[in-house]
Amino acid sequence: MRFLFAAWAFLWIALISRCFGAEQPITVADALREGASRSTAVAEARARLDALAFRIKAAGLPPPTELVVSVGAGDVSEESNMIRQEWELAGQPGFRRELARSEWNAAREELVQALLERVREIKAAYIRVLFAQDAVLLDREILEILSIFLEKVRKQKELGDVPGSHVVRTELEVSKARRETAGSEQVLKEARRHLELLLGRPPDKGIEDQSPVVVKPLPDLLSLEKQALELRPEIQISQARIRGREIGIMLLRKGLSPNLYASVNRSRLFGDVEMGASVGITMPLQDWGKNANELREAEALLKGARDAHDLLIKEIIRDVNEAYIAATGARERLRLFREGTTLSTQRLLDMAGKGYRAGAASYLEVLEAQRVFKEARKELLELSRSVLETTLALSVACGLDRELFGEEHLK
Repeated sequence: MRFLFAAWAFLWIALISRCFGAEQPITVADALREGASRSTAVAEARARLDALAFRIKAAGLPPPTELVVSVGAGDVSEESNMIRQEWELAGQPGFRRELARSEWNAAREELVQALLERVREIKAAYIRVLFAQDAVLLDREILEILSIFLEKVRKQKELGDVPGSHVVRTELEVSKARRETAGSEQVLKEARRHLELLLGRPPDKGIEDQSPVVVKPLPDLLSLEKQALELRPEIQISQARIRGREIGIMLLRKGLSPNLYASVNRSRLFGDVEMGASVGITMPLQDWGKNANELREAEALLKGARDAHDLLIKEIIRDVNEAYIAATGARERLRLFREGTTLSTQRLLDMAGKGYRAGAASYLEVLEAQRVFKEARKELLELSRSVLETTLALSVACGLDRELFGEEHLK
């Protein structure tokens, strides 16, 4: 059941180890947890969770003890004072405690939801850094190839084998490659800065290095749908709110139940007093239909919550299906490209270079081979990036990253 999560945990270890150095390393899971904690939405959700813990404690307490002081006036009135305590006989404190607990459960899943959204942002930033690094390496490789080719063209120009226009055109290609390399280096710098801000860690504080692991095949769709319905926080929030609605209805039905009270009476506050005690039952007499209307409202809201829950299940299954189709399609496109294009463009570049040196290939054929090689390598990078991004989207759709946050991180 945890197959996909385990595979991708190893993958993220490999990716992060490529993005950072080895000084003061921390584990991947710790890096993600640290980054996730630095979010306004996470801080607000955690504060709400902490506040609701006090509501649970208060919900089970009995009504407050009352001091009633009355001063008589007139011939038939007299001063009377009493301390009065009431107890609810229908178990309302227990229901209120359970209601507060359901609100706390919903708030807890809202915290999980905020954490998972932050993890998604961090992982997307990791992907951006990773492929920005690869783009820089590719542009530098192309620049090196063109620079070597330029030196060869200059030597041939000195020997009178090629016209001077070939040198000028190659210099223009080298200049263009330098500009593209500088641009990709700037993109990498911005990506690293964005990731640094998300993590709250400078890049010199590295992530624990691990051996790269090849991405394993995806599990079957049915198991992913099952995982999503178990792990997605939206499902847990919906269930907690339905439970809260049900408890609220139970409380309303107990609203007209009798209560027990006990009181200690004094005839006056000061001076000679007469003491007495009494026990009695209070019974609601007439609420003018207020309870009945509130009950109807609560039942309507419960029905709406259940209908929304059914729709949510369908939406989650649809999300998983769409993400699964996108992930499998991206992997298939990458596989086909690697099999049919990558090796061919490399051979074309090698053959053009050898042919040019032997006089069997023209100058324009070499430039065309370099252009095709560069475009193919960039397309390979984009397809590889698509594989990671679509698999990340599938992981989010299944709610798998919630396993990063155990009970100790949600208290």
